[in-house]
Amino acid sequence: MSKEFKLSKSLYGHSMDIRSVAATSNNDIISGSRDRTAKFWKFIPLQNVYDEVMTYKAHENFVGSVLYLEPTPEYLDGLVVTGGYDKAIHVYRPGEPFPTFSFKGEHTNTVCALSRGNSANSFLSASWDNTAKYWDLSSSRTKAIVTFSGHEAAVWYVKQLGNNLVVTASADKTIGVWTLQGRGINSLKGHTDAVRCIEDFPELSKFFSVSNDATIRVWAYSGRNLATYYGHNSFIYSIARCKALGDEGFVTSDEDRTVRVWKNGENIQIINLPALSVWCVTCLPNGDIVTGSSDGIVRIFTQNEGRVANEVTLKRFEEESNALKNQALQEIGGYKVSDLPGKEALYDPGKHAGQIKMVRENNGVVAYTWVEEGGSGHWDKVGDVMGGAENKEGQKTKYEGKEYDFVFSVDVEDGKPPLKLPFNRGDDPYVAAQAFLAKHLLPADYLEQVVDFILKNSKEQYVPPVNNEYQDPFTGGSRYTPNYGQNNKGQTGANSDPFTGASSYTTSKSTSGGRSDTLTSSSNTSLTQGNMTGFFPITTYRSFDMGTPEVILNKLKEFNQKCGDGSQRVDDRELEEMVKLAGGLPSDPNAFDTLFKLLDWPD
Repeated sequence: MSKEFKLSKSLYGHSMDIRSVAATSNNDIISGSRDRTAKFWKFIPLQNVYDEVMTYKAHENFVGSVLYLEPTPEYLDGLVVTGGYDKAIHVYRPGEPFPTFSFKGEHTNTVCALSRGNSANSFLSASWDNTAKYWDLSSSRTKAIVTFSGHEAAVWYVKQLGNNLVVTASADKTIGVWTLQGRGINSLKGHTDAVRCIEDFPELSKFFSVSNDATIRVWAYSGRNLATYYGHNSFIYSIARCKALGDEGFVTSDEDRTVRVWKNGENIQIINLPALSVWCVTCLPNGDIVTGSSDGIVRIFTQNEGRVANEVTLKRFEEESNALKNQALQEIGGYKVSDLPGKEALYDPGKHAGQIKMVRENNGVVAYTWVEEGGSGHWDKVGDVMGGAENKEGQKTKYEGKEYDFVFSVDVEDGKPPLKLPFNRGDDPYVAAQAFLAKHLLPADYLEQVVDFILKNSKEQYVPPVNNEYQDPFTGGSRYTPNYGQNNKGQTGANSDPFTGASSYTTSKSTSGGRSDTLTSSSNTSLTQGNMTGFFPITTYRSFDMGTPEVILNKLKEFNQKCGDGSQRVDDRELEEMVKLAGGLPSDPNAFDTLFKLLDWPD
């Protein structure tokens, strides 16, 4: 039986989420954060301490990925590589704060992952621009040597296998298999949501993948799915091999605040962390586990009794972890405590005077308001949020003449009233989600996100219909399964999956500072920008491949009646002719004139 991993160290230095961690052969650690920096932590074995010896600050936006390339004759101290939300890749000598190389313009969206190539001085990058790239720093080239194109959504990870093939994990739910020259040779399907990370086991000629569908899949190099492991309750973000656990030992990190230790397909230990998300995990050569999480702390866990933290530190860590775990079930004043941002959210300035922001402090919720004085402003504490607004068992909320167990308030656009999403326990969440999307003319691509939102916040378990030929309640057809790439063809940086739902991310500024606001679970809850990041507010035209003309017409008529003094209103007949545009050429040649008139409607 393997020894349990226990907390060894907590490294403080970052002010926001740690999105990526990497290890060196000397057990040093590199971390990348949303505070726009990466840091080098030097391990000093005799003292069993980590010193923060260098901070890298070249990125203009969040650091999303870090990597260490081992020393070579060209680079005697090795190289530190970072990728960011600013679409750039920077390469540093470990002891220098300024990059030796900077690659800008190659990727057109966030560089979300970096991994080593099999050749010296080579590495691979993955991006939300739907591509991965191969780089060789031994050459004089300043551009990527190979680009792997073909995915229909963001590429979350890329890895070169022991047989020199390259595999890519994508938000389109597939794993691409490529030659090193960039030729696609296979597309592996099995995951039912975005694939987030891949780990190679070359001695066994297989690799492992993790996904937002909360599963771990084992694949032979041939492409055959050998096994599927279950155990996580939410999105799995990262996987890393841990040789201290044997040939098939590995660890995973996830959205449910845990790191899980696996050996021979069994989950042998669950480590709870006092953070909302454990974004990344890696393992050191000495067998220790390194994590990066949403609270901005790098943590090291060890089996070595000589490196375990003292009893006081262990007890405090356990208390903090248990407190956050309890908060996940707690609501104060209608706010789910665990889903609120921490005090790091106060680093972001308010949008206007009087704005209220709820943050998590200690075991409660505190309200702050944005105060503007002269040319500056600051967050001023209003007070503690008291009381609860949780629906008790049997209590109903009335909406549009019917009673529901839950009536969620869904914030889809700043400055607009929230939309109401009613749901009763025992109802099919897909029916409720489809009705919500149809009523408010929201893209069908959001279906799985809305269903996930309902399940999480109602604490319901979804049981699929026994009949596999499930009938859509509106069309009579089978259930629509969203194709993440459907609306993104021809676009770069499709925001599929997203910062966290099928977690969707964008390079725009976060409203929460440390971590985007997440969905809350009270009967009056919000789907905030952090959960549909990149979708709202909509600043560009979007096309939809499906829709109901009658619903579109009714919504247009509703908007038409709200046009102020009526000077911008149009006749219902004109609206009817214009809606025909969705099905082909209109019978009325003036329909396009009506369309352009509607584009001038006030917000």
